[in-house]
Amino acid sequence: MYKAIHRASNVSIVTIIVTDQKTNKYRQFLTVANIGSGKTTPVANVVFISNKTTLSEYYKILAKTINRMAINDRNNSRSWHLIAKDLMHLSIIVKKELPQYNKSAKGLAIVIDGFWSCFANCLLLHAPSLIKECWDVCAPCITFPNEITCIPCMICVGVQAVECIYECY
Repeated sequence: MYKAIHRASNVSIVTIIVTDQKTNKYRQFLTVANIGSGKTTPVANVVFISNKTTLSEYYKILAKTINRMAINDRNNSRSWHLIAKDLMHLSIIVKKELPQYNKSAKGLAIVIDGFWSCFANCLLLHAPSLIKECWDVCAPCITFPNEITCIPCMICVGVQAVECIYECY
């Protein structure tokens, strides 16, 4: 977990690296980035990265994407820029200081604020048990991420994560 504390808000970035159970090769990066400030309008954006990238490139692509989102969201643009800045910093850390993690996979990121940020962080903290319970339903989403393959996965995760609703409500 990467956490940055800024004057106006806190940024948390949590990434789970899903590996193939047999080969231990990277399959998917699952990331939740959130803003905790209380001064933003609750929003959620999902970013699919369907081409394989290294973890450091993945963070760099997310940062660039979030900076583009900030242009269209004047209410929250400062917060988006803070997340993008922290993702770029994380990209450099992975590349220079954590090369053992800088392998290739596809990516899925959720960038959120408000209640949903607490909920998504809770899900990621419980990810090992959720992956075990939902692997068969979520495997198509990891391999070919789109609305058709990911909705059943989201339903499975949602059913398994009722506990997180109580934690965050």
